[in-house]
Amino acid sequence: MPSASNHPSPQRQGERLSATIERLPHAFEQTTTVVTDSSAGIDPEKVLFLKIKGTVDNFEAILKKLGFEWLGEKERDDLAPDEDFYEDEGKTKSLKGQLFLTMTNRQCLEKMIAFWQRFVAGSPLPYGYTKLKLLFCHLEEVSFWGPKQRLEYHNFHNTLEDTLAFDENQDFTFLIEFWFRPNLEQRQTCEVQAKRLLSSLHGRVITTYANEEIAFHAMMVRAPATSVRALINDTFNQDKASIGNDILHYDGIMYFSAPSAFHTTQSLENRKGFISFDDPPKGPVRVALLDGYPFLAHQSLSEWVELDDPDHLIEHYQASQMIHGTAMASMILHGDLNNPARRSLNSNLYLRPVMIPDPQLTDHPETLYPDRFPEDLIERAVVRMFESTEQSVAVAPHVKVINLSLGDLNRPFLKDMSSWARLIDSLSWRYQVLFIISAGNQIQPLSLGDPSSFQQLDDSIKRQHTLSYFFQERLERRILSPAEAINAICVGASHSDHTPSENIYMGSRVDILPSNPRLLNTFPSPVSPIGGGLRNAMKPEILFPGGRQLYSEPISSNEPFRISKSALPPGVLAASPGQKLDETNRFGSSCGTSNAAALATHAAGHLLETLDLVRESKGGEQIEEHHVSSVLKAMLVHGAQWPPDAANEFWQAKTENVSSRAKKFWTESYLGYGNVDLERVVTCTNQRATLVGAGSIDSREPVHQFDLPLPQQFDGFDRFRRLTITLAWFSPINPNHRQYYRAKLSLELPQKCSPYKRGGKTRAKTPITKPGVKSFFDTRHTNRGTVQHMVLEGRSIIDVGPEDFIPILVKLSKSNAGGAEAYEPIHYGLVVSLEVAANETFPIYEAVRQALTTTLPIETQV
Repeated sequence: MPSASNHPSPQRQGERLSATIERLPHAFEQTTTVVTDSSAGIDPEKVLFLKIKGTVDNFEAILKKLGFEWLGEKERDDLAPDEDFYEDEGKTKSLKGQLFLTMTNRQCLEKMIAFWQRFVAGSPLPYGYTKLKLLFCHLEEVSFWGPKQRLEYHNFHNTLEDTLAFDENQDFTFLIEFWFRPNLEQRQTCEVQAKRLLSSLHGRVITTYANEEIAFHAMMVRAPATSVRALINDTFNQDKASIGNDILHYDGIMYFSAPSAFHTTQSLENRKGFISFDDPPKGPVRVALLDGYPFLAHQSLSEWVELDDPDHLIEHYQASQMIHGTAMASMILHGDLNNPARRSLNSNLYLRPVMIPDPQLTDHPETLYPDRFPEDLIERAVVRMFESTEQSVAVAPHVKVINLSLGDLNRPFLKDMSSWARLIDSLSWRYQVLFIISAGNQIQPLSLGDPSSFQQLDDSIKRQHTLSYFFQERLERRILSPAEAINAICVGASHSDHTPSENIYMGSRVDILPSNPRLLNTFPSPVSPIGGGLRNAMKPEILFPGGRQLYSEPISSNEPFRISKSALPPGVLAASPGQKLDETNRFGSSCGTSNAAALATHAAGHLLETLDLVRESKGGEQIEEHHVSSVLKAMLVHGAQWPPDAANEFWQAKTENVSSRAKKFWTESYLGYGNVDLERVVTCTNQRATLVGAGSIDSREPVHQFDLPLPQQFDGFDRFRRLTITLAWFSPINPNHRQYYRAKLSLELPQKCSPYKRGGKTRAKTPITKPGVKSFFDTRHTNRGTVQHMVLEGRSIIDVGPEDFIPILVKLSKSNAGGAEAYEPIHYGLVVSLEVAANETFPIYEAVRQALTTTLPIETQV
């Protein structure tokens, strides 16, 4: 049912909207732009959008029945209540809403108006159309999609002004995104008309791209910036009744936007040194990197990287410019080179270059390959890895994880999934491969007050001050697309690295987030975004070290703190290119979420090695090849945890009077599931036992049960214990539906348990989630992605009952986005850890191991 339980009466809706709705046919005739040479035989179409306060599920069918062409729907939340729409009597609770987008013609409009008039008059609607009443009751606004929406949705006008401020006379590259039409002929018609209208701006088409799986069709074009601005100004200065026969009024176009932008930000000290590395790898390629061209002559890469450069991007590089790809490859293969416990992967790294040095910038940072859609680049690269053609065989078919340390500066995530993220989700599902994506860097100046006063603060107060500022600026510090992809793991950066303290010279640099010795630098880096993904899903999910990012000390009291461009440590140490081809032993330190994603990929590579051993052990055969990436995804997140003091400091930094639930919600947006401790996954101890499982679930058997065996010694063990469960999967998507995902899995633990007898006494077996048990994480985050991570701890959880095991249910839920196809299997991974306090003598690992041999092993019950 709609979320706005109080809505206007039909009579009130008539007063509000009838004049607007009944004028739609006239407005249709007045604003329809004829963009063809001849209108003979053409039924003009326009995009109508219907904004409601509330939610109406499965509305697509009834609009199609009226003759409308469905273009999609979008979800909105936190809509302000008013006198007509509200949830509570005090009109304080925010409302949810929807935006329906549909292609219409005059005949469809006339049908809808006829039903509207019956609704306002109080007459019943005909059979099959009664759901229209829900729409009409909650309708807030109805209008045609026009130039304003096309220009403002992605802040196109401001992007244009920024370009003109840089150079008035340059050509301006921008994107035209069309309403996606499944029919190829319709898409071709849109392109022909857009090209014709573009010619009036003296513009030209660079390239086009269409992908039906992600409902994306766009054209990259270039035109004189002054011509584009003149057109925009003319459009908004003209009389409202007049019609512009120009590209801004073409109804086949959805948005205008700036192209994707990415520039590397690494600053490397580029010093010589000697570092020893393990023997060259022998295993098959399991990990891939899409990034810049690497300096292959480097001693840490020469025998470790399998390079695939079908686009010949090497032609754009000088050796000294191969910075980002070299650093990322080094971190993925060897980790932070300052880490004394580092261990190299035992397999090669597949690397496909997708960037080149930017010729327009003097320092030549690397950027995405120009004049190509990133969606096109990534799709071609991934398809080439996994699919064979008549001309070539799949180049990396055994890859299970792909690193993408890239983010679109022009597309911070707000509400809607970007086309780039939709592509990542589609490829993840198609090939059952895990993408690990950096959250993006927030490098804008920070206004932390008077610099000298800030410098005088104690470290704890500095942290409070900085964290409070981040909270206040959270909407400006969002993750960058495609990090919102639901099937991918988004990685934020912690403010940490392994640089020895004696190697750090501060000079005029400032640490605005000084470490708390108890936390071992576990706060997120100042450049790491504050997240939140689709429908507030947990993004970023995890944190890995990104390097301690320092800031330059401001010269005057009214200047902000800016990112230090010094190449000196601290930071994550990695391979660096030399000025010449024979300089093969240079290294440098850098900071950012790219590093964090690379180190997460390094960890994933080691987890693959562990998983190989698990699959070779007794019972490991249940983890089949198609389960591997899902299990890997669950294992990677399973090692994440919050240091309690970090969460407490963040809570204390909030100056707003908000509820504890709201504090937890925003803390999760900052910390995700926490910093990953790989040892918690790959190593069992006397006090911790970790079990790994997998399965494939479909609509025939939508519930699987895993039985976690419990040792008898737990009976009466009234001390601290912790249960951690992580479930991960990949979902097919419906890009035109507000719910987006088509396969939703969830964990369920027993809530009610009956008494039982043992030793002549009646014992009340308590549910796992009884009061007093501490449950980390808010379900508003954890239940909305494709990873569910549950941590429960306390003295009273996990009582042994007559069955001596805990049933853990994995459920497949029906999705309004179309659901998984009948019998289409959804592969998932499940990791469970049971532990007691580190100082306990209770041998939990050995007890669980024995229980596995005497009771049911952890397995799927199908």
